[in-house]
Amino acid sequence: MGQRGFTLVELLMAAVILCLIGGMVFVIAQTGNQLWGSTDRRLASLTDAQRVLDRLTEDLRRAKRASLVAPCAAPLTFSTVADQVITYNLEGDTLVRQEQTGAQPTTSRVIGVGLSTFSVSCDPNGLVRLALTIQAQRFTDASRQTLTSQVFVQNP
Repeated sequence: MGQRGFTLVELLMAAVILCLIGGMVFVIAQTGNQLWGSTDRRLASLTDAQRVLDRLTEDLRRAKRASLVAPCAAPLTFSTVADQVITYNLEGDTLVRQEQTGAQPTTSRVIGVGLSTFSVSCDPNGLVRLALTIQAQRFTDASRQTLTSQVFVQNP
């Protein structure tokens, strides 16, 4: 009758297999965490850019058509029906909104950060096309994402 148990070789093989499985689980978990963080940052950048574009679009809906001269370009300056003069200008990677009402001093406010381009085009019948490009960081590299909008500016 032989003795029952494991040999040293069998125990070493089991230890090696467990170490390999543990290492693979660790690598997969680290990769998942990096991918999650990258996706979260990219989504936050896109959300911020969409918020900026929505704000700019809303301001343009209140613009006077006569204040938009075709072809228009960035920086974009226009007057609203409430006689405010609003200017959007890309300074570095920051979109700044300046507003002046009557004789009051100009107020500036940062609208968006992390933008690489801001382009505007207008046609004579009041259609304004806007494009914002952001530099979004992906898991392994950086890519550009462009958000666009079209606004029809009507005569008041």
